[in-house]
Amino acid sequence: MEYRSKRTITQLSFLLCLTLYVFSVSFSFHTASSADPPDGEWTISTPETLTGTWHLNGSIVVNSSLTITDAHLEFMGVTKGSLLDGEWNITVLNGGSLTIQDSNITTDGSAYPWLLDAQAGSSLSITNGNFTHGGSATDAMVHIETPDVTIQDTYFEVLDGAAVKVFNTTEFTIIGSEFAVHPSTSPQEILDIFGSKNVTITNNVLSGGERGIEVSDKAANITISNNTIHSNSNAIRIEKPINENFTISRNTLSTMTSACIWVSASSFTGLPKVSMISDNYIKASGLYGLDLHNTLLHVNNNIIQNIGGNGIDLYNCNNATIVGNLIKDSDYRGIYCSESSDCEINNNTIIDAKSAGIDLFKCPNTYVHHNTIENIKKNAGILVSGSESVHLESNIIRRVVGRGVAILSAKNSIIEKNIIERTSNNGIEYSSADNSTISSNIITDIAEYALYSSRSDECIVENNTVKNSGYGVYFYSFSDSYDNIYRNNVFESIGAMGVSAREDNLDRIEGAIIRTQISGNIFRYCMDTALSISGNNCTIFNNTFIKNKQAIHMHSASYNNTIYFNDFVNNLMLVDDDGSSNQWFYNNTGTDYGNYWSDYTGIDANNDGIGDTPYNISNYGPIYLVVAQDIAPLIKTGMLDDPTISYPADFILLVGTSGMAITWIGSSLAPENYTIAVDGMVVTSGEPWDGAAIVYIFSSSLTEGNYTIQCVISDSLGRTASDTVTVTVVNASVLDFPTTTVPINATTTTIPLGNTTATTTTTTTTTTTTTTEASSGSFPGTFTVLLFVTILVVFLRRDKRRS
Repeated sequence: MEYRSKRTITQLSFLLCLTLYVFSVSFSFHTASSADPPDGEWTISTPETLTGTWHLNGSIVVNSSLTITDAHLEFMGVTKGSLLDGEWNITVLNGGSLTIQDSNITTDGSAYPWLLDAQAGSSLSITNGNFTHGGSATDAMVHIETPDVTIQDTYFEVLDGAAVKVFNTTEFTIIGSEFAVHPSTSPQEILDIFGSKNVTITNNVLSGGERGIEVSDKAANITISNNTIHSNSNAIRIEKPINENFTISRNTLSTMTSACIWVSASSFTGLPKVSMISDNYIKASGLYGLDLHNTLLHVNNNIIQNIGGNGIDLYNCNNATIVGNLIKDSDYRGIYCSESSDCEINNNTIIDAKSAGIDLFKCPNTYVHHNTIENIKKNAGILVSGSESVHLESNIIRRVVGRGVAILSAKNSIIEKNIIERTSNNGIEYSSADNSTISSNIITDIAEYALYSSRSDECIVENNTVKNSGYGVYFYSFSDSYDNIYRNNVFESIGAMGVSAREDNLDRIEGAIIRTQISGNIFRYCMDTALSISGNNCTIFNNTFIKNKQAIHMHSASYNNTIYFNDFVNNLMLVDDDGSSNQWFYNNTGTDYGNYWSDYTGIDANNDGIGDTPYNISNYGPIYLVVAQDIAPLIKTGMLDDPTISYPADFILLVGTSGMAITWIGSSLAPENYTIAVDGMVVTSGEPWDGAAIVYIFSSSLTEGNYTIQCVISDSLGRTASDTVTVTVVNASVLDFPTTTVPINATTTTIPLGNTTATTTTTTTTTTTTTTEASSGSFPGTFTVLLFVTILVVFLRRDKRRS
């Protein structure tokens, strides 16, 4: 039967009489009443409004429109209805509509496990409501399947189970509400979004429960923002196929046992749209701050603090970006990224991690830059393993118990412009990292090795600054190391060796340096040997050794190495050579060049910069024997300066002119080659170049316009010098400038024209220029200088008028 509210005593008497004749009776409750409706199923078939206080010993079924406003409904849960076996206190059927405003709805849960069910095709709106469930909500206290739902400023409390569950709906919004789920032996999610789209959850407070918000089963276009969530496991959990974007932003999250935000789209088909996790405050997580799987996303500007595991954990998240996050006090890594390619990690701050600051495992093509990593308790500031083509740039790494940067089994890596300070182990360690480049890093206060290399071939280590470290560069390998380049580094105040391939504790050589180039480095104040070498076919040149205990030690396994153009200045011991066939000079175009030795006592009678007597190299063994000689010791330190080139002046040519020449004078102690380019295109080159003057002749005439002719010279060390001459080609008619009215005294001007000197005579009435031909080439034609002078005067006069 159907019941409706009472109006007057007369109405009630009339309606009671009708029960003798009518099987179905409708009661209209348009005003509040203290009397309770009869027990059983209460069906709303026409639009009704319910106010006041109600103690209901049954359920409400809405198949029309019901508005509950300024009401208090208490479901006693004694008598069950028949529609859904009494599972729901309030059920809104397909086509029904329920609006709840400023009302309290409660149940003790003794007979009804769920409080409200809005079925598919119904309509629901809740504003300023209060829902409390004193029992166990087996699935959810509030169950919503209908689209276009708004819940605002409402309080949900349940003793056990989920608070609200949303199924396969669209356009769902919940804002400014509060959820409280009390701890139990089997807690569930507080707010469960299943298979729904276009969901907005904002400015809510959620506490208790297994998970705060769970989004699952192809739910899409989800926005979760400005919420405060405290839960037992995950604060926010997004799982199963996610084919469209979600946004999690500006939330305050904490959890007791697991990750605050957990995302997994393990079975999605097709690439999902980019999702965003940004500006959240994540704290006190029992496991991870963010645990992210199989998703394309951005993780930006979050604060992640006091985490029991990794601050951010990514797995199989290709093309992800992690930008601007603060991660502090994590019990494991700050950021851990595994099996994810083409990611970018930048501008993050990681402080007080108990393991690595950033750990990359099988993450090829990842770019890590401009991060600050401090106070790492063990392992490394940045650890890269099994990842090719990783780029580490402009990171600051300080105070690490372990290594600053460790590159393990990661080929083709670039480590550049990083600042690494105060590590208890190595500054940069790279092992099985072939074809890597380590450049322009500043590495200071390293307890052990600033650069530690093992099993890595064809690497370039250049332009690094190493200070106050136990060792500079250390080669340690049970296999040989091939074709590496160490150039233009500074090693200063090193506690032991600057560059070494020797394992001191065992006094034996573990691996040899093969075909390695060591050039342009500065070794200063090394407390042991600056350069300790076990290798063959290496070139050691243009290095500077100043005030070290010893400059170079060539070990017994060293042979066929070439050492030249180095400066040895005021070292306690200069060099010793225990190897064989090492050559301490270099022959270039028929001339031998050696090294500068600050203790060399020979003379240079012919003033060619090379000593007339050899410099003896001893072995510094038990018996000091001369084992090699520098046959061409340099007299001055820094003899091998950068190459220089002259600067011929720019000039003008007439259209049709050919045979003009430009001459450059290059200077280098070790000339190698030169190239000449016209407007960027190389037109001629010379190799070998012996240092003679370089002449370029215009073999054919040029058309009107401007041309740039550049000459580049190179020396045997790859250093260059260049000059560019601009040639302006003009038509003869341009030079026929009329007689000027501005009085100019007769002058004689000399204008450089390559190797041609033009003498120009001008008066106030004559604009003709006479050019004489140089012996190196003819320069026919007539041109003027007065054209430029006159224009300048006119401009000056115009300026005066304006003033």
